[in-house]
Amino acid sequence: MAYQNRPPEQPPLEFPYIGDVSQYERIDKIGQGTFGEVFKARCKKTNDFVAMKLILMDQEKEGFPITALREIKILQELRHDNIVRLIEVCRSASTTEQHQLELISHLCGSIEPNVWPGVNKLPLYTKLKLPQNERRKVHDRMKPYIQEPLALDLIDKLLTLDPKQRIDADNAVSSDFFYSEPPLADLKPLLSKYPSMFELKEVSRNAYNPQIQQQQQQQQRIKQARPNVPNLPSEPIY
Repeated sequence: MAYQNRPPEQPPLEFPYIGDVSQYERIDKIGQGTFGEVFKARCKKTNDFVAMKLILMDQEKEGFPITALREIKILQELRHDNIVRLIEVCRSASTTEQHQLELISHLCGSIEPNVWPGVNKLPLYTKLKLPQNERRKVHDRMKPYIQEPLALDLIDKLLTLDPKQRIDADNAVSSDFFYSEPPLADLKPLLSKYPSMFELKEVSRNAYNPQIQQQQQQQQRIKQARPNVPNLPSEPIY
């Protein structure tokens, strides 16, 4: 009898289902915990009231917290009158993700099936506006900052768009870059700009020698007290 008035069960959602948080209107804050804040909200489409939990990401350094993922997974499977039913998972950073993909395309080239086979079969590929006709510019962008060819080659392989062609960690640490002698640097500009080690030692030794300091001060006083003598001609005057 207790279950006669139970509302009809909703069909299970096919996760990951990501909606836009802008379709909900926040009304009031009703709670806060270590990992999130809970708001009373209203769905703009159905006018239904819902509890909306905002995951706090300020202190997260490794992406989406694993505790929140566990909570989502459990709520997906629970169906009970006394447990709030999970409707959907929403996001509020869609423009940021779009911007990141644009930056990636500008550096690594357009994300297309000819460079990444099968990418057009991914769920969001047709829903995002990806830049077209972008050529790969990894070497051009990095070369002003990195002169070592082996380092440029390693970075280029690490930024390969196709995951199957992208170099993994084991092959990355085995790169020739880590086993090659560093190139000789031109020390002439450095030597001409700074005094030699021996000059620095001489200055330092004189600075802490009282006798040398006293002699230098005495010579300075004699030089200041010496009268100005006009220059005499080098040949006698008749």
